[in-house]
Amino acid sequence: MLLVFPEGYPNIDPGFTPKRDETEFLPFQRGYIRLVTLAAQKGMQVPIVPAGLSYQRGERWRVHLRFGTPMFIEKGHSQEEAAAQAVEAQVRQLSEP
Repeated sequence: MLLVFPEGYPNIDPGFTPKRDETEFLPFQRGYIRLVTLAAQKGMQVPIVPAGLSYQRGERWRVHLRFGTPMFIEKGHSQEEAAAQAVEAQVRQLSEP
């Protein structure tokens, strides 16, 4: 199992983050799509499970994690862009408060 933050930074990263607030998204990086495509070319089906995080500030932050429907990419590069856009749309929707 592999967990990837396609943006590169979770919002509650105690270190540096270039985000201005917890609702902002950075551009998604497409490396995870490439890994799934390479696996598909070898006959493996790797599910991409979109996950959204929403935050509530307070004395202690609350983080809500929501999972979307698993998505699959078939063999070939033609589906990479559409899959990446679909994953990003799901993550944004799942991250709404």
